[in-house]
Amino acid sequence: MTASSSYLLAADQIGLSIRNEWLLKNVSFRLHRGITALIGPNGAGKTTLFRILAGIYEPSEGRLMVNLPVVSSRSRAAYVPQFPGAYPHLTPFDYLVWIGGFSGLTYDEARDHAREILLRMDLSAVAFRPSNQLDGGQKRRVALAAAWIQRQPIVLLDEPTAGLDPAGRLAFWRDLTLWNRELQIDGSYLITTHLLTEVEQYCQHVIILDRGTTRFAGSTNDLRQRAKPYSFWAKDPVVSHDHTIVAGLRSPQGIPILSAKPEKLWAEREPTVLDGYLSVIQNIGKEV
Repeated sequence: MTASSSYLLAADQIGLSIRNEWLLKNVSFRLHRGITALIGPNGAGKTTLFRILAGIYEPSEGRLMVNLPVVSSRSRAAYVPQFPGAYPHLTPFDYLVWIGGFSGLTYDEARDHAREILLRMDLSAVAFRPSNQLDGGQKRRVALAAAWIQRQPIVLLDEPTAGLDPAGRLAFWRDLTLWNRELQIDGSYLITTHLLTEVEQYCQHVIILDRGTTRFAGSTNDLRQRAKPYSFWAKDPVVSHDHTIVAGLRSPQGIPILSAKPEKLWAEREPTVLDGYLSVIQNIGKEV
């Protein structure tokens, strides 16, 4: 436990070993209020880290410092492991009761909280309807209700926009902002996503995992600025040159690339989250 109020949770050199295999090693970051994206390649350890933060796993080494009152290690964070569409025959009410019990609520507490939050989120009319009969907007609200029923200031959402079309993804983020304000929850959201456009638009902080370790942890703007010295427009990049083509589509300015060895005719450009991510994962310019 720490006295600092600048963050809700800090991980210090977290590691997890199962059957003599290290799934996570030297994972360190601070989780602030607002929305934080947890990104990285498949197999980087994102789900494993989620399970540690949720209290499902205990780390083999390192420390978790939680700057908020907790009842037990299992109550570190509200964890929504899958989008509710994964349970097509489960009703929203039963799903919320299950999630509430998973987070440590008693059966009666989970039922009471489920009724309250379904009412406040305009879901009472479909509370006992199988989830495969809900429309996209209703499913999104059930996903958010599953996070909020756990009454935790730290919420873990595992790819909440996976499988949604662009309009559905936009509506999810709108609902997250709207209902977060309505329910007066001033906490931290840690969200996994493979869509870096979502990170660009909605997330204030970023954690990048790769091969079970932290490669970057900081603000979204800091991630962009990390790539600024290496972000250029190139008219005709040569394959033999030391660079990464960020996008293969040519624009009037040229092709966006990352390079630690710029050519004279290349023009500087403003970096994006994608540039920052690639510069970290590919270790462009310097060690992280």
